[in-house]
Amino acid sequence: MKNTVKAFLRLTGVALASAALLGLLVSGIGWVAGWRSADRFSNGLSTGGSIIFALGILSMLGGYRMRSSLRVPNSPPAGGMNLGDRTRALATEVTRGVNTVILLILIGALLVAASILVGRLVG
Repeated sequence: MKNTVKAFLRLTGVALASAALLGLLVSGIGWVAGWRSADRFSNGLSTGGSIIFALGILSMLGGYRMRSSLRVPNSPPAGGMNLGDRTRALATEVTRGVNTVILLILIGALLVAASILVGRLVG
């Protein structure tokens, strides 16, 4: 339980920091490009968040496809592992892939939420 809470807090912290950095990057690019209205910044953050969100979804779909493919280059031979070992290896692989998916989707959602806040509060 304690490790799960630590992992959740670490993932949330990384997502918040990444979303803040990407938001600053998008805003900086927008400022240099001549954006001066809240609507433009809101649209830029929304577009950036949507792209990151879509990358998370594509990562999830790619992970499902890779696990179901017989041509995975680093998959162990079918006869070399018993059922328990294969289940643990699959669980480890899925957990690693799910963390990336959750991180990307969370960053995208935070950027879209920031775009809504900019549009509502400033615009």
